[in-house]
Amino acid sequence: MTEELFIKNVAQQIRCVKAREGIERELSDHIADQTAAYEETGETHEEAVRRAVQEMGDPVEVGVELDRIHRPQTDYKMIGMAFIFSVLGYFLLCAVNAEGLAEYPEYLFRQRFILLLSFGVMMGIYFLDYTFIGRYAYGIYIFLTIAIYCSLEAAMRKGAVSLAFMMVYLYVPVYAGILYRLRRGGYRAIILAIAMQIVTTGFAVVVSLYMAMNICLMCTALLVIAIWKKWFAVNRKAALLFFTGVIVLFLTAVFVFGVYRTGWEN
Repeated sequence: MTEELFIKNVAQQIRCVKAREGIERELSDHIADQTAAYEETGETHEEAVRRAVQEMGDPVEVGVELDRIHRPQTDYKMIGMAFIFSVLGYFLLCAVNAEGLAEYPEYLFRQRFILLLSFGVMMGIYFLDYTFIGRYAYGIYIFLTIAIYCSLEAAMRKGAVSLAFMMVYLYVPVYAGILYRLRRGGYRAIILAIAMQIVTTGFAVVVSLYMAMNICLMCTALLVIAIWKKWFAVNRKAALLFFTGVIVLFLTAVFVFGVYRTGWEN
C-alpha cells in the first residue's frame, strides 16, 4: 500500500472534517521520519517507504482509533432545533385534525409516545459508537435474527402487525459490520460475505419479499463499495465480476420463487 493510499484510508474513518488535515500531516511526517530512519540502514527509498507504511498497521483500525480521539463536538443547537420542530409538527397535526382527533384521544397519546421514542432513537444514533457493530457483528446478527423470529411469532398469535417489518432493515448496518470483520481477507472472505448476504435475504423473505429485495440490493451496494475500496486482498475487477454473476443468479432465483409463491397462493 502506498503512503498516499494509507493516509487517505485513515482519513476516511474520521468523521471530524476539521481534524483530518492535521492528522494527515502528522501521519505523513511520521512516515517520512521512519522512512529516513530505514534509509540510513541502507534500504532503498521505495523499500523504506513500504516498511514505514506497513509498520503503521491497518489503516481502517488506525482511523477508527483516531476517530474516537477526535470526535466531532456535540451540536446542541441542532439537537434543540430538531426537538422544537418535532414538537411543532405534533401541534400542527393536532391543529389541522382537531375535530377528527377529538374522537380518538388514544391516537394523540400514541403520537406523543412515538414523538418521544423517535427523538430518543435519533439521540441514540447521534451519540452511538458504531465501532461496536464491527466488533460484535456476528453476535448482533444472531440476536437480531432471534428477535425478528420472536416478533413474528408474537404477532401471529395476537393477529397484530409485527415489529419485524421495522427491525429487518437493521440487517443492513450489521452486514456492514460483518464486512468490516472480513476486511483484509481474500476470495474466501468475499464468498463468506456473499453467503451471509444470501442467508440474510432468505431470513428477510419470511418477513416480506419486497423488503428482502431491498435488503439484498443495499447489501450488494455495501459489498461492491468494500471491494472497490480494496478492503479485500483480491483483484477488484475479477472479484466484482464474480460477485455480479452470483447476485444476478440469486436475484433471478428469488424473483422466480416470488412469482411461483404468488401464483400458488392465488
